[in-house]
Amino acid sequence: MQSTPSSTLNVSELKKLEKGIKHEAKDEEKVVKHAMNDLKKTEKEGSKVHKATDKAKSTLEKAEKKEDSTLDDIYKAQHKHDTAVTDLHQAESSLKFKTQKDKKLKEAIDNKAAHLDQVIKANEEHTQERNAKINALRGPSAAEEAGRIIPQMQSEAPESVN
Repeated sequence: MQSTPSSTLNVSELKKLEKGIKHEAKDEEKVVKHAMNDLKKTEKEGSKVHKATDKAKSTLEKAEKKEDSTLDDIYKAQHKHDTAVTDLHQAESSLKFKTQKDKKLKEAIDNKAAHLDQVIKANEEHTQERNAKINALRGPSAAEEAGRIIPQMQSEAPESVN
């Protein structure tokens, strides 16, 4: 007669093992939630930077138009023309900086999305393993009960911001 894992362990060892498995599941769930929140935060920041980049482009276009109109009145308003040129350079610098930041944030979003996919996949695999361990420890009648203890995660890929 073969011995099952539950027949070789006493009740307290069995409870201790189950408690450790449950704790591991909770800890991993926290890691998944943190990764999801981190991705959402970075996507939100990326969206803000993207909007700021659009605004900087608009500012640049306005500065270019202002420079052109000021050149027409150069004899009357040399000082005004110099100001427009300065604004243009500031807008170009701002656009360059914000474009670089936008690119970096897009890369961070891609990396974090990939990380989240890995964490979710690992969590799903570990959850299946834990459920299998609990089922093996409790026997065939515990299949329903194990499903209530450690719920299966449904992976939802968050929308990325372009």
